[in-house]
Amino acid sequence: MSEQKTYLGIMKFMKWIPGGTLIVPMLLTAIINTVWPDALSIGGTTTPLFKNGSMAIIGFILFCSGASINPKMLYELFKKSGVYFAMKIGIMVVVAAIAQYLLPPVIAFGVPAAVFFAIMTSTNPGTYLEQMERYGTDLDRATFPLVHLSTTVAVPVLVYGLVGAGAGDFDGMAMLALFVPFLVGFLLGNLDPAFAKFFKPGVSLMIPVLGANFGASMNLVDAVVNGAVPGIIMSVLYLVVVLGLFFLVDKLVLKRPGYQGVAWCSVSGSCAAIPPLIMAGNPTLEAFIPVGVAMVTTATIVTNLIMPLVNKKIVATWGDANGDRHLPASAAGEAPSARSSNPSGQA
Repeated sequence: MSEQKTYLGIMKFMKWIPGGTLIVPMLLTAIINTVWPDALSIGGTTTPLFKNGSMAIIGFILFCSGASINPKMLYELFKKSGVYFAMKIGIMVVVAAIAQYLLPPVIAFGVPAAVFFAIMTSTNPGTYLEQMERYGTDLDRATFPLVHLSTTVAVPVLVYGLVGAGAGDFDGMAMLALFVPFLVGFLLGNLDPAFAKFFKPGVSLMIPVLGANFGASMNLVDAVVNGAVPGIIMSVLYLVVVLGLFFLVDKLVLKRPGYQGVAWCSVSGSCAAIPPLIMAGNPTLEAFIPVGVAMVTTATIVTNLIMPLVNKKIVATWGDANGDRHLPASAAGEAPSARSSNPSGQA
């Protein structure tokens, strides 16, 4: 049977771009939402699939993630990846204390302290998952529930409220509801290995759709006009501090190649909901909510473009989960010898 002819090479293009299976759909829907905001709000099956279905998609990803792991893997998951989650909570506590006790309500370049907190404590679970599909193991991909939990709006708002003057009540039922799909998938996948095998591909299949949902709420003009400069500054600060910390812990503490720690380090568009929750009710700060959302949008775009490029370089230097170094095409002639002579992936 002859292979069907490829006309556009869409998948090849998305895989060629670091983080492309998430970023390309995200930018496409962001452009559509900027030019024609109502284009994806026509209802029917279009709106829930491409604009406001992110929670259902994340629920399905959690379900498939749960189905793909067993109890032995679960122990290893918390043993290894619990360090990343603990780091994330620790960063939230420190940044919340800085934002509330050391910084004014609006800091340099017109950045509200609440926006500083939202960006510096964010992680994009979709980009993390895309990077693990490229470089990681099943156990790395199974960390997705911890990644998603760390960036769920309720968690940073709760931490902000516990640390100081921020308002935010912990909703235990909401946290339980977050993990129900994962737990159901985990139960069914361990009762029947064939069930787990069937749903395992669902994770990677949903990444482009999740990216499209993220982009459908972005306005690129607002991001450039109102939030470009401060958003870029916050992006640089985020990448230097947060990415640097996660990379050092991955390399020096966990003795791993570095790709998984770095994959935690991109801003999620969902954290745009955090500043309004913190600043609502304050007449002085409420005026900064729109520009704050624009800053988050800029940081989301910048960090989700740069982090995969950084991670690509890290993998080329220290290797992925299998010790393979993904060398650029210009160095393809050196790749076989690099892999064969350096199976551990160490530089």
